[in-house]
Parts: sequence; C-alpha cells; structure tokens
Amino acid sequence: MFHQLPEHSEDTHHSLLQDRGLAYGDGLFETIRVENGQPVLFQEHLQRLYEGCRSLGIPPQLAHWVAELNRKSAQLQFGILKLIVTRGCGGRGYRPSQQPQTRSIFSEFPPMDYSLAQKGIKAQICKIRLAQQPVLAGIKHLNRLEQVLASQELLEGIHEGFMFDTQGNLIEGTRSNVFVAINGKLYTPSLDQCGIAGVLRAELIRFFSRDNSKYSPVSICQLSQEHLIEADEIFFCNSVAGVWPVLEFSLDDQIVSLPHGSFSARAQEHFTTLMVS
Repeated sequence: MFHQLPEHSEDTHHSLLQDRGLAYGDGLFETIRVENGQPVLFQEHLQRLYEGCRSLGIPPQLAHWVAELNRKSAQLQFGILKLIVTRGCGGRGYRPSQQPQTRSIFSEFPPMDYSLAQKGIKAQICKIRLAQQPVLAGIKHLNRLEQVLASQELLEGIHEGFMFDTQGNLIEGTRSNVFVAINGKLYTPSLDQCGIAGVLRAELIRFFSRDNSKYSPVSICQLSQEHLIEADEIFFCNSVAGVWPVLEFSLDDQIVSLPHGSFSARAQEHFTTLMVS
C-alpha cells in the first residue's frame, strides 16, 4: 500500500497521471528487506539510489528517504519496502523540465517465503536479450520491460532465468545477479554495458575478497553461455531473497546438473549474518 500521497486528492490524481515515471519510466527504485525493524544493506541501497539520481539528473532527497525508510522499517518490523523515485511532472514530451520536482513513493509488502530457494533452484536460458546502454548500466531505473518479457518465458517449476545481452554476454538473472565458479575461482559478469549492479552482489564481491584469503578475489569479466557449461557451481543473489544455488538448468533440451557447492554455502552464511548485524 502507498503512504506518500493522499488518495482523495483530484490534483494528486492528475499529477500522478502526468508523472514522468509513469509516462516514460523516468526514475529509479529500490527494494529493501526489513529484518527486526532494520533495513538490510541500507547504506548500500541509498548509495546506489544517489548515484542513479546523479546519472539521470534527478535531485536526490537523501534526508527525506532516510527518515521515511527508517520510520517505516520500525513500523513494519519484517517485510519489504519499496521506494520509487521519479523526476515528477513537467516537460511536454521527452524533454524534461530544467527544474524537476522529485517525487518519492513508498510502499510496503509482507515477507516473502525466503526458504523457497535456499536448498537450490532450477533455471533456464532466457531468449530475450538485454540491450547495451552504458549510460544506464548498473543503475536500477524504472524501465524493466526486458525483465518482464524474460520472466514470462520461465516455465513451471523454474525459479530464475539467465539473461544475456545482444552480444551474447551473460549479464544477470531476471531479478538477481549471478556468480559462476570454475576450477575453484569465482566469477561474476561485467555490468559496464547493461544490467543492475545489485547491492548484495557488491557485498559478496567484498566478502570473498576479504574472507581470510580462503578464496581468491571474485573476477569481474565477460562470461558466455560456454562458461555456464564449464561451471562447477552457479548461484543467483539479490538483497531481498538472498542466495539461490542453481542445482540444474536447461540448455538446448539438455539438463545440466550442478552441486550446492562451497561458494554458495559461504555466500548464504554471510547473507545470514547481514540479517542480524
């Protein structure tokens, strides 16, 4: 349910219909898990949102966001908060106003079934391809039609899909980032051309780089479909649902099976610590 705007106001209704976020996807969003009244990876979400606003030229409202998200987290205790930030109204056509009026819309949801994917999931290759656009790469902007179409491809019993760009590079899942282990080393796709730079992805890159030298640092590089075939272990992650080991995925009518390996186990353990820190 929404809390930012009064439901009864005709002016508000008209304003929402004229909002550039609705008209053009001109904005950003963050989805934040709340545990024990605390927003998880809060500073990381705020930092990404701030950087996204800077990239799009939307004036940030950090003090307002911090206050509202902390207040709503304390009220919610357990669940999910979503913050949508748009450029607001103004500007006929695509060209925005020189003085944008930032709009912030908050909504909240109950906890999802976080245990669903803990033991491992089935995945598939998505046919829809992500367009390369380095200006938008990494940020969580409102234009998510590629992910909507890819999600429609997922078959019954399939939890997540691998998404590639138009050049054949592995980028992410439909709603998550992806890590691939090959010969004892961990890799994650480069997101300099497209894709969302997830906050849990960044945290796991830091974690494996400082984990008492038990593992070598994560390599950020271009990955292809062939790397999935060579993989000893694969897992998806996002900051709400956590870490999902891939136990099998379909490729050209072939089923590829994988173990729930040590990298995904360590990533799951670390994510658990974030819930109580």
